[in-house]
Amino acid sequence: MTTPSEELGQALEIAGIATRGATSGWAVFGDRMNDEPDTAISLSHDGGPEPDRVLGEPNAATNMNITAKVRALGKDAAYTKAIEIRDRLGSIAGESLLGSFWVQCLAISAPALQSPAPDEKGRWTYAVSFLGKRAG
Repeated sequence: MTTPSEELGQALEIAGIATRGATSGWAVFGDRMNDEPDTAISLSHDGGPEPDRVLGEPNAATNMNITAKVRALGKDAAYTKAIEIRDRLGSIAGESLLGSFWVQCLAISAPALQSPAPDEKGRWTYAVSFLGKRAG
């Protein structure tokens, strides 16, 4: 069984936006962002709204809130990558990712700068929020 973070990471990898677990370039991680490399993406998820149930159906579509955080040495580089991620994940509709069927993944925010200044290593971070629905 895979996690939503792993599945969405696959979507980014297929699109050439990031590589899961990479040690250089644009790396994508689930839940927590490693300190290295400087260009990194984390995908996290939590409960979200109640599951959708169809009368007579035993399985529900699982709704979840998803956050993509994007970090880079350049403010513009982080923002541009956040836009790419918003566009790719926000376009998911009726896709199978690592064996799970995603009904949709809807971008519910524009990329938002996480701090008015870079971190101690000079890296900027943006976040984008999504509402995902994965078939149960």
